[in-house]
Amino acid sequence: MCHTVSKNDLRAQILTVRQAISDNDYIGFSKTISDRLESLPFWHDVSCVHVFWPLINSHEPDIRPFIRFLIRKNKRVVLPVVHSFSKTYVPGGRMKHVELESFSRLRQNEWGITEPDGDTIVSEEEIDAVVVPALAVDKDGFRLGHGYGYYDEFLATVHVQKICPIFSRCIIEKVLRENHDIPVSLLVTEENTFEVH
Repeated sequence: MCHTVSKNDLRAQILTVRQAISDNDYIGFSKTISDRLESLPFWHDVSCVHVFWPLINSHEPDIRPFIRFLIRKNKRVVLPVVHSFSKTYVPGGRMKHVELESFSRLRQNEWGITEPDGDTIVSEEEIDAVVVPALAVDKDGFRLGHGYGYYDEFLATVHVQKICPIFSRCIIEKVLRENHDIPVSLLVTEENTFEVH
């Protein structure tokens, strides 16, 4: 894909690419990505992991098996909860981080994002690793998100391993960057796992 197209055009292209993945491939690719995430060597050194709950309908990699793996390993799993739907920066950020205490206590917010319905808010200082969603990412680890900057606000506050599970067809040559963009440090696809330098 040409990196000179606008971010909004690129978002539309990537969503089309993801939706074109067949159901069988989506299931298989997602399982491989979850398996690769589980096999990363540093999980035994962390106790609290921030993850995202995948948007299955828009073919985000289904990492729910990996989330269950973390629970089995007795890790604290936290999910983002949007507390401000402002599309511009809010001091202190627009997401809070809430511990996933039960799979039966999940709800959808007004954007259709699944969030934990719990009371245990976790500070950024307690988080040991972050698993970050993206529509697309380049080989320098810069992400194309939905354009509101929620994750960049958060990632600027944590100095930990930042892992992006993504389908290989959503890795592009270069994401147009802005000053607030924060790169991830590790990409995990259905084909390979590689560090970003």
